[in-house]
Amino acid sequence: MFTRAKSQRIAKMAAARALEENRNQGFECCNQNPMLNTVVLTNLFRLIPFNLKDFKNFRLVCKQWKELCNPHFRHNVWIELYGHKDLVFNDDNTYTSMLSQPGGILQTIKDNSRILHQFLDQDLTFQNYAVSICVQDSLLGDMFWHQFAPTMTHLELFCSHIYVNDVRRIIFEMTPNLKFLSLRSNLFIIPRGSSNQGSVWEWDDEFTLTPASRINKNLTVLKIEDFGHNGEFPIVWKEFVIYYPNLKALNLQLCNWHAQLSFLSLKYLLHVVNNERSHYGQHHIAELESLDIIRHEPGSPQLAPDWEVLDLMRVVAFPLTKLAMDVDWEENAEMVFKEVLEIYSTTLQKLTVCRSDLSYPFQEELTDGLDLKQLTELTLVGTICQNLHFLGELPQLKKLVMMDTLAMQQVECERSVKNWCEMSSQQGSSASTMRVIGNTNFSGREMRGKVLYELETFMFGTEVCNGRRVKALAKLMPNVKTLQLGMGNGGFQILCRQWKCLEHLTIAPMDVNEQGLLGIKKKVRYCAPNLTDLRGLKTFSVGSTSSDPGGMRVNLSNDSIVYGVLALQNLEDLVVGVVAEMCDELKSALTCRFPGMRSE
Repeated sequence: MFTRAKSQRIAKMAAARALEENRNQGFECCNQNPMLNTVVLTNLFRLIPFNLKDFKNFRLVCKQWKELCNPHFRHNVWIELYGHKDLVFNDDNTYTSMLSQPGGILQTIKDNSRILHQFLDQDLTFQNYAVSICVQDSLLGDMFWHQFAPTMTHLELFCSHIYVNDVRRIIFEMTPNLKFLSLRSNLFIIPRGSSNQGSVWEWDDEFTLTPASRINKNLTVLKIEDFGHNGEFPIVWKEFVIYYPNLKALNLQLCNWHAQLSFLSLKYLLHVVNNERSHYGQHHIAELESLDIIRHEPGSPQLAPDWEVLDLMRVVAFPLTKLAMDVDWEENAEMVFKEVLEIYSTTLQKLTVCRSDLSYPFQEELTDGLDLKQLTELTLVGTICQNLHFLGELPQLKKLVMMDTLAMQQVECERSVKNWCEMSSQQGSSASTMRVIGNTNFSGREMRGKVLYELETFMFGTEVCNGRRVKALAKLMPNVKTLQLGMGNGGFQILCRQWKCLEHLTIAPMDVNEQGLLGIKKKVRYCAPNLTDLRGLKTFSVGSTSSDPGGMRVNLSNDSIVYGVLALQNLEDLVVGVVAEMCDELKSALTCRFPGMRSE
């Protein structure tokens, strides 16, 4: 939510930039008030990441804003369509309940695409569509697709019992400007007959090269989620590779009924890419930079990728900069995982690894025998490492997240990771008891003289750190701005003394009480390092205690709020447990200061 002061600052920045552009281009302001200048407004809306509520508030300022604002506003808007009757308008990519009130974030429009067309203003159209078809039916009819498909840039198709040629016609022929495509299924059962031609699509037929006019060079992101129990997807990989030659990111979130389904699908893709490059010399085909192969439903025993898959990975040699995978494999998990990392070690910048909390940690360090010096972001979920010694070999690391599956569910992360953590918890995984930080010898040869100057985000759970360990971490990563760590009073005192550059702090587990927060000694506040020393803090969040890791957030005392939280001048957001006996004046003060405050 934008405050008036923040809106004014942004407007001044936009006005200054626009006036400079006017001078460079030789234009004169078309209005006496520079804030009504078209160039100013265009820059303003480019800078503002506004949501629907902000948009409505801003639009009241001047009627001229509506026309200029719409294209920027609708850039992030998704239209949800269920069958051919309900049209759902959603203002972002977080799909909310259809029970939302009309006029709020979510609006439901009954009837058909004619109503949707009336809903659109002038010739401005939406570009992002999520289409859900859960009954055997034509895909909303030709009228809809002929009218809106050419303008689509993002499409998420969720369906079952749909004719395969209908799907192929939509994604390969009618949406030439797609940049993002997600194919989702719930027990995906697609008949092989075509509703239009009455013919049968032969999955094993040799694919005929498509006319060049139908090749989509815009699409870079492809997501395929949850294959059906038949184990086969009705569209062959060769079609995707030929139709989408500039594919950069592939996300495979598959069900777990087959012990090696993810890697079988990946093997087919690698075969196709390798053959196309060999036969046609098109080495630029499907140069994947991002691969997410985290299963949708973890739980059953899995097999590691076989050596044929590993050999194909080496031959095709995708220039991966981002890799996400789960390694709950029955056999040779550590050895095969290291083989995969070695293949992409020279290009890999972001790595996410998920593993059950009940597994034993890998015996070797993550970086043993590997050169991962390009790595900038690392997310490790579950029991993977025994200590932090591997950090000494990652000098470019900017973000490190190490969580068990329970704690990771509370952290903002990609949907595939969050889904995996939720499903793993349902399968009986328990919170990890590994003392990773406690097992780290910060003065040993592995860590001696090592300083991670680039590291700005460190999120760890659920280990409680004492003052000595917090001090060692602060020495290892002195420039951390975003920190999540469990600690007691001793650790918090060292944190306030060593990490004064912190901007975002989450204490979880939270074993810090009023004495630690306010630095109380002999009943006098501020005698020891305390919360008010973190002058640059913008967000402050507390978790549950170590004795109740799944419990409610810790309740702060009235004094901790008055003399600690409210004394932080730069604090913008707060996530705490609020004491029930708090007086009305204090509740009002918190609400006014932090209108978006969250508590549990």
